Amino acid sequence: MNDKVTLKQKILEYRLTNLEGQKYTERILSILFIAAFLFAIVGFLDEKVISMPMDLYKISGYMKSYVYIYPILFSIALFFIYVLIKKKYISRVVNYPSWTFKFDTCIIGILLSFLLYMLSVKFGFLKGNLTDYIKPSGWIIYYFYFIIFLVRNRNLYIKKSKVDSENLSFRTDNAIKTDGEDDLERDVFVNRIVAGVNSWKETESIVIGLYGEWGTGKTSVLNLMKNKFEEDKNNVIISFNPWYFKDEEQLILQFFNKLIAEIEKNFSGEKSKLISNIKSYSQMITAVTLRMGVVNFSFKDFFAANKIDNDIQKLKDIIENQLENEDKKIIVYIDDLDRLDDVEIHSVFKLVKLIADFRHTTYILAFDEEIVANVLATKYSGKKASEIGTSFLEKIIQVPLYLPPAGSENVKKIIFEGFQNVLDENQIFLSDEEVRRFGSIWSMSFGIIPLTIRAAKRHQNSMIFSFPLLKEEVNIVDLFYIEGIRVFYPDVYKFIYRHSNAFLNAGNNTGFSRENLIHGEYKDVLNNLFEKVPAIEKGAIISILIELFPRSKYLITGTNMYGSEWDKTWSVDRRICSATYFEKYFVYSVRNGSISDVKFNSLLDELKNEDIDEAVRKLEDIFIINGEVNIDIVVKFLEKVEANLTLGKFEEKQSEILIYCLARIERIIPNQYYALLSIHSRLAITIWHLLQLRPKEATENIITRAINTVESLMFCVELLRWIAPPKGGKQDFFTEDESERIASVIIERIKIEIQNESFLDTYKISSSTLLHSILNWGNDDDKAEVGLKIKEWIEEPNGAEKVIFGFSRLIHTSNVRQPTVIEFKRDSYDELEKIINPQEIVDVLMDKYQENPSGINIDDNNTDYEKVAIKFLKLHQKIKDKQS
Repeated sequence: MNDKVTLKQKILEYRLTNLEGQKYTERILSILFIAAFLFAIVGFLDEKVISMPMDLYKISGYMKSYVYIYPILFSIALFFIYVLIKKKYISRVVNYPSWTFKFDTCIIGILLSFLLYMLSVKFGFLKGNLTDYIKPSGWIIYYFYFIIFLVRNRNLYIKKSKVDSENLSFRTDNAIKTDGEDDLERDVFVNRIVAGVNSWKETESIVIGLYGEWGTGKTSVLNLMKNKFEEDKNNVIISFNPWYFKDEEQLILQFFNKLIAEIEKNFSGEKSKLISNIKSYSQMITAVTLRMGVVNFSFKDFFAANKIDNDIQKLKDIIENQLENEDKKIIVYIDDLDRLDDVEIHSVFKLVKLIADFRHTTYILAFDEEIVANVLATKYSGKKASEIGTSFLEKIIQVPLYLPPAGSENVKKIIFEGFQNVLDENQIFLSDEEVRRFGSIWSMSFGIIPLTIRAAKRHQNSMIFSFPLLKEEVNIVDLFYIEGIRVFYPDVYKFIYRHSNAFLNAGNNTGFSRENLIHGEYKDVLNNLFEKVPAIEKGAIISILIELFPRSKYLITGTNMYGSEWDKTWSVDRRICSATYFEKYFVYSVRNGSISDVKFNSLLDELKNEDIDEAVRKLEDIFIINGEVNIDIVVKFLEKVEANLTLGKFEEKQSEILIYCLARIERIIPNQYYALLSIHSRLAITIWHLLQLRPKEATENIITRAINTVESLMFCVELLRWIAPPKGGKQDFFTEDESERIASVIIERIKIEIQNESFLDTYKISSSTLLHSILNWGNDDDKAEVGLKIKEWIEEPNGAEKVIFGFSRLIHTSNVRQPTVIEFKRDSYDELEKIINPQEIVDVLMDKYQENPSGINIDDNNTDYEKVAIKFLKLHQKIKDKQS
């Protein structure tokens, strides 16, 4: 199997294939049935009816004699076209793909029946009495359908081009409006409600409550219901949004204005009196101070309590009678009631229960039952306040309907398809192992959590935002789940970031079950974090945390199985549990001091092309930040290379080309100390490890070629130190002869360099390192040449001090990158003694330092050269006294 496969192919392919097969079978059977049925009717007419005395020619002649029939036919045709336009049948047909509606099935069936008729006539099975009518009708239908086909393809192409140009834009949280957008299959629920309302025989006003939490799709269900109700011309639909009005009086007036607007649009009889009465009624109502409760008083009590004249009740009766005469059913939608404040919610309930409770009126209110119940109970206190609110609702809402929760499979499909779309858009592919891991985590985490459609859309939006920024920088499976935590459980997300050290390092190297203080410390903290989370969700979150951060298991259980040896693996896989990558998942970028994986992978690809110049340019692009080499980046790059080498991620040719690149780029890298090792040492070690990946017989030529490209003699010596021990030592990789040949290249360069008059001034304390290379690998002539050169140097002004300075040692600490303090001790003395008799240097120095060495003091006025010279003299005297 190809290791680059899509998630959808893995999870949905089999199921979708079966469903597609069933759909095609049903379409073919439907077309055949329509064609056979129509062919039977046409055949019967051709054989029986048309053979009667009153044939079609006589009917045609009759119609020509009575031309006044044509206006009637023309009016019928116009009315038919008007209905098509009003119901938006044509618009739907040309804006949706083929076979979305039964239109395509019917047209194909009709054309097939006509074709069967013509074939039957041609072969003599039928008389052909209808040929003159069937043939032109068939061509008309064919061309009509062909035009529909062209327009439809054009519209779909424009729509697709628009989507492509938007590059997978963010998904809005807007509710769906048509059946075609219903991914949660709530059509059965909607149809039952609509059927129930349409079949309601009572005349009294009814209030239906559609209960559901935020984000569960209440508005979408209302929109689907609205579409169904609109199919019945006797229904008058009013969508009323109480959000727009600042007080109760405005709310009531605007409701009646909305009612009047819909009456003007939908009523066909005498409307002026009805509209006038409704306006008068609304004005009289708003003149009343609305301070009554919403349940405890009837409409009659309400008006009596406010001393309103009985005329207002009579006016209401008149309005109801006028509405009843129209034989219309008024259906009012009020959505998002749970987002209003306390006063506004009370006002809406007064409106639907006391003021506008006209006969033949149905109110459908969508809200979160718990929130509204608590609002209604705000006047009460005590443990049973919520029960009082629920009791209020029971008196207001006659038909409580609970929105069925979104099916887990439906939400899963939405999330998975969104995930796949983002992967496709960004050309991200998951390996078989990544797909397996994705499914494994899902089944124990988000797969068992009840998610809403709104949450699914928000998660998809987070992927649309984060994936383009972090593709090739992080592990995509980890990114999917950490983004899920950010969207679904923001407190947990923040907790992870604030306690990153614990999640990345808890229990590291503590063994399998050793207790540690950090476990006890976080036990209570985690309990507080999950205090209000349901048990099933808590278990799912913990499963995700352990999968994303394996060491976090130590925080929860006190056990750990992941030591420091896992760090390289996690780093190579770009996991969130790697300290190198953790920050990227939260800041959506590569900060200064971090390596861009996009650049790193681009470099690896370039190494395959064997273009050293271009690879060096890309390497410089990684190392240089704000115009200078960033040492942190260099060290992290070398660590990244080492990790990839350890896990076998490098190809042989890549390693060779990278050796040449590192050898060339060494010239721009400052040789600072970093955690007790110099940058040159780290660079040499990495080159040594890269070299071992190549076949043994090629390594000598490779390292020799690399050395010839290195500018710094000091780095050449550092390379030699790691790849070849001193002559006579244990040779682990190269033979002694191979090491000698490699060293000879460096020795020749050193011999040329020491002829430079400024050699000691240029290399200073490092000069001994170069000279030791000759001692370790040079022949007798080379060593003699070095000895003679040193004798020349000590005779020069300050030459003795410079030679001693070159054999001194630098003392450094782990927190100081540039070494400080220069020492000359016995090991330095012994190294110098291998090249020249120390007494010769003493004789030269004594001409300058005439005092007894033991009596010479070192102070801040002395130069570094003078300090080491005095230390040398003191040490020489000490050794001489001990020998005597």
